[in-house]
Amino acid sequence: MKISYLTHDAVDVHNGEVTVLGTNNQTTYLDIINSMNDYQENLIICNDNYDKLSVNDAIDWVGDVMSNKVNFTAYINQFIKKFVKGLTEDEINQLHAVNDKIYCTVQEQLFMADLPLKVTFSNDLINIFKYAKIHIDGSNFSNPYDIIRVLIKLHLECNDKKVLGLTNVAHYLNPKQIQDLVNLCNNAGVAVFIVEFMSLNQRHLFEKCNFHYIDEDFIDWHY
Repeated sequence: MKISYLTHDAVDVHNGEVTVLGTNNQTTYLDIINSMNDYQENLIICNDNYDKLSVNDAIDWVGDVMSNKVNFTAYINQFIKKFVKGLTEDEINQLHAVNDKIYCTVQEQLFMADLPLKVTFSNDLINIFKYAKIHIDGSNFSNPYDIIRVLIKLHLECNDKKVLGLTNVAHYLNPKQIQDLVNLCNNAGVAVFIVEFMSLNQRHLFEKCNFHYIDEDFIDWHY
């Protein structure tokens, strides 16, 4: 995938890699962030065949994991749809048996009311899992890296081909955590695109990443 900001050089983004676009140019940073949020249209995104893609189709923009509360609901819904397809016949039968028992118990209780009430039975597996109110346990998040790690694992589990988009990562992660992030992406085959407001002398933080930079004079740097 290629991501281009206005007339600047295209940034190549590959699965299994962390790609960083750094800048100390406020206009550049705001233009890119606003485009990620669909407030502006300053980005051009193409696949490897140079077919143009929308930001929403190409990038799962999460942004700042500390200042923005991550909405995990969409990920969980994706996960459930994929997970139920992997259930064995015995597991499905077990879930259906328990589900039927719940419906029967509710119907029995309703008979006590002097009203023509009837339960509508459903053995839809996705509805059964949603009824269980599956959610991410936030108590396991001791630092921002934990949130990013779960996001990458969700992309892997859901077979989500979108690029995970983040910003301000260097504000919260130490060099070891950034290296762990690179290794995790490499092992998971997930692409991560990070937009950082930073000085060029901080480049060492992302030495194992695909690094691009636009300076205050709008000049492109590649490393």
